[in-house]
Amino acid sequence: MILITGSTNLINSKGLSATASLRPTTIKFDLPTTPDTGREVVKNLCQLAAKTQEKGELLQLELGADGLMVVAVDPATAEMETLLDSFTADTTLEALLSHDQNNWLTPRRRVFLALEIASSILQFQRTRWLSSPWSNQTIRFAITHEEQPVESAFILQDLGNRAEMGPTSREDREPQLAILELSILLLEIWHGMSIETWALGAKTEVKPGDMYSRMAAAIRWQKETFTDLPLDYLNAVEKCINICSGRPRCWDDEKFQQDYCENIIMPLLRICEPWRHSLRLSKMT
Repeated sequence: MILITGSTNLINSKGLSATASLRPTTIKFDLPTTPDTGREVVKNLCQLAAKTQEKGELLQLELGADGLMVVAVDPATAEMETLLDSFTADTTLEALLSHDQNNWLTPRRRVFLALEIASSILQFQRTRWLSSPWSNQTIRFAITHEEQPVESAFILQDLGNRAEMGPTSREDREPQLAILELSILLLEIWHGMSIETWALGAKTEVKPGDMYSRMAAAIRWQKETFTDLPLDYLNAVEKCINICSGRPRCWDDEKFQQDYCENIIMPLLRICEPWRHSLRLSKMT
């Protein structure tokens, strides 16, 4: 099961905001064992999800060789309604970092979140979900009635009208800006503060939307705190910064994708392994 969320004008007809009730459409993906040409192929997933959510229904899809197909549209079950009603609001990563008095972001949650973001950027780089770089404002967490965040983060992104946006430009395919923001996210997650908060203490300037001031701040933050980072985590941050300050790269380059996997995702995965191993052992006992 995955949760599909998007901009307010695409997914939530009632107007989703940071304080509104979060009720994402749930979509189940199953690989079909036999072809069924009678099923409808999905042409506009966001529009279909919006209509389904407006009616309070659950949408079941199958991903097959012919594309994404509608299997069934069913009324929401009481169990699913209870689950969705347990989410009372949502919050940004920036707010979570600023008000984490209960130390909810444990070391385990930090490294798993870092891995989840880094791997998702590579997976979504061909989609409009990465139409603008992810930051501590676009990465969000659902909040339960107990005022605790849900562990899995989601992205709130204004997808806009694809027809109006036109074809993907070369600039859209260049990863430097997205990976610069990833380096900043990795530093923010590990240190438990936003880059703006760090910059105030360091008496340095970080201009919103200014790639070069943000890059300079990220480089300085990494250099001043590298001894606080685990080696694999530090290697992932350094690789992100090296990509940003190096030659132009392209998401479509398979060698670049391999480099990204080997030097950003794999180091973060190695840090997660002790927790993944202990989780497997606990399930066996």
